[in-house]
Amino acid sequence: MPIFGVPAMTIALEDLDLIQRQVVFISLGDPVASARHRGKLARTARSLMHAERPTASDSRLEALRRYGVMYRVGRAAGAEGEKVYEAGFSERQIAQCEVL
Repeated sequence: MPIFGVPAMTIALEDLDLIQRQVVFISLGDPVASARHRGKLARTARSLMHAERPTASDSRLEALRRYGVMYRVGRAAGAEGEKVYEAGFSERQIAQCEVL
């Protein structure tokens, strides 16, 4: 019986769960600026204008969201790539993020 459009036999413990998949889908609509690190001046200016960027409430999910944004624009190598591994995602999960 299919689960979320995927045959049940293909879902393994290492696959992205439903919430993680939703974070990846949300990242498709996030602007690149939402994945960049901001300096103190930029944070202060955004705070004064009440213009906050989207973030995930969980640091692990935020690493996945940022990776999704940066992968979409072709800049996933480097720091964001390392952060998603440090957050505990496997190569298989990262590959799933890239396919979604």
